Amino acid sequence: MHIHPAQLFGEYYDLLRVIGIKDWDINDRQTANCLGTLARFGHLLADYEMVRRRARPDIDHPGM
Repeated sequence: MHIHPAQLFGEYYDLLRVIGIKDWDINDRQTANCLGTLARFGHLLADYEMVRRRARPDIDHPGM
């Protein structure tokens, strides 16, 4: 059994494209706040994927 690393960050970028983030007005304070929150969440996903890539999965205990 081969366990593939998560691809959450790529999926997240796809989601941002779908919601049209490139067209958001960065000069609006509320929008800028939302973009900051999205950036922090993206950072969280990137950190998670880094840990998952570096981890050695145990095939006897999948999901752990």
